[in-house]
Amino acid sequence: MMKEVKTKLEQSIDEVIEKARKTSNTFILDTAKLIKSELSRNKYSEKPISELEVLQQMAKTRTKTIAIYDKAGRYDLRDKDAKELGLIQEFIPKEPSEQEIKEF
Repeated sequence: MMKEVKTKLEQSIDEVIEKARKTSNTFILDTAKLIKSELSRNKYSEKPISELEVLQQMAKTRTKTIAIYDKAGRYDLRDKDAKELGLIQEFIPKEPSEQEIKEF
């Protein structure tokens, strides 16, 4: 049986999951598992996309639902999705600023 090679992103998510388990932070644990599940589902789909695109799609979905929940006055759900969005965005690489590009 061949051992699956994990990407850096998958390793990072596994570390977050392990830390959340140790600290009993169910919100971070559930959100990190959700991210891991989406990445895994994508990996075995007919037309897989990059890990970055998966994260961007997840972030885009949360952004849309936050606006919908806000309009509907469902602040509890809005806040939950906003926290999920924050965790998802932690895994999305930051784009360099114009200054950083000039310095490069």
